[in-house]
Amino acid sequence: MNSTRAFTATPSLATDVEVDVPTAKAFASGSDISIVTGMITESAHGYVTGDVGQLTTSDTLPAGFALETDYFVIKVASGTYKLATSLANALAGIPVIPTDVGVGNQTFTLTADAYTARKLCDAVNANTTANKVVTASWVGTAVVTLTANQA
Repeated sequence: MNSTRAFTATPSLATDVEVDVPTAKAFASGSDISIVTGMITESAHGYVTGDVGQLTTSDTLPAGFALETDYFVIKVASGTYKLATSLANALAGIPVIPTDVGVGNQTFTLTADAYTARKLCDAVNANTTANKVVTASWVGTAVVTLTANQA
């Protein structure tokens, strides 16, 4: 008996997609962010370019960043990344360069719905049978576009 999984118009994290969103990552203002390059050091962060999230702080954010604002990851390596103000800037490698390092600890938390959308796209596109018929795209938000390919 064949079974299929149907997604609702707006997939629910609780019922449609099971994804472990990486935990929030904290970095120290004084040692883990560069005011020259915008580089943030956080070992094994697990981010990819285009992931989106927001910053919180234990004291004061580095100048150039704001609370309740989406930032897009520019992955440099497994232990370093930068943040951009838009997906286009992230894809072009254009980071925010803070003018000071802030005070206290800064925490970057991924937006769960956008992360889940990216993982869903990755899963669809990695399936060698499905990706010949359907491809998925993601633009840094919680929206996934599925495209059916005709033979």
